[in-house]
Order: sequence, then C-alpha cells, then structure tokens
Amino acid sequence: MNEWTEGETIVDFFLIRDREIKQASNGSEYANFTIQRNLHMMLARLWDITIEQKKQLVKKSIVKIEGTIITYRGQQQLNIKRIRLATEEDEVNVSELISREGVQREALWHELRLIMEEVHSPTLAEVIKTLYKRKPLRDRLTTIPASKNYHHPIMLGFWIILFILVNARCSCFLFILN
Repeated sequence: MNEWTEGETIVDFFLIRDREIKQASNGSEYANFTIQRNLHMMLARLWDITIEQKKQLVKKSIVKIEGTIITYRGQQQLNIKRIRLATEEDEVNVSELISREGVQREALWHELRLIMEEVHSPTLAEVIKTLYKRKPLRDRLTTIPASKNYHHPIMLGFWIILFILVNARCSCFLFILN
C-alpha cells in the first residue's frame, strides 16, 4: 500500500477497519473507510453510497475494491470505483489482511503444539488437545487482535497468548527450582 503512486488503479482485498457516512455538499451521501492490508492502513472513499452498500459494508467486513490512488490534503487515499463483499469463492487469506508481516498462524500453532506436549497433567492435556482440535476455535483464536482499537490493530493476540504461555512455563520452572 505504501508503494502506490497517484493515478494508479488498484484491485485487491481489504479489511474495513472503520466506516463513517457523511453528506457531500450536493446532498448525496458518501462513505469514508479506513481499510487495512497487513500493517498498512489507508483512507478510502466511496461516493454516492447506496442503502444496500450501507447495510453490507460495515466494520470488519472483507471487501474487494477497485479504485484509483489520489492525494488529498497531502495524504494518499483510494477513490473507490467498485466495491463488493468477499465471497468464499475468492479464497481470501484473512491472515494476510490482519496479520503482522512475518508472523504466520501455522508457525504459532506449531509452537503451541510443542508447549502442549510438555503438559504433564493428563486432565489438562486432554482439555488442551480437545480445544486444539476444534478448527473454528483455532481460526478465531489466531485472529484475535492484540487490541480492539489503535495501539496494535493487527493479529497479535495469539502471539501474545503464546508469549504468556512460554513465560508462564519458564516462571513455573524457576519456582520449582527454588
């Protein structure tokens, strides 16, 4: 997103981080979106938004946008020509839209799997393995943001959970030694 030039046409998938409906000087409504792909966020504007679009294009929606890069008041923004909700047929990788670059879900799950193997309590191990096997829960867990608003609006919640687990394991080991 940072490498685009004014006048360039973009066709890509984005996550809607925020949406604000406003009224133009001619009386028509338009939408200002904050869109995200990886760590990059950008303002996007859709002129003459329809009632249907107002219902569909809400926060946390994944959308396919075709638009042109413009500069307004010194900032790049995307002037939307066409926009639609992503469908299953699009096969959008959600982690590409919301994850921190370099942090992959599968690598984090592998790390968690290694930690699970170190659990000695049969009861606790069974609970953890049962949760691990539930794909909807895994998908949700790996897309938890580190914050709901602006500090870290990226998929780091799972990384933070893993970090806490590793540190808790180390702390328990030190406690046992003393």
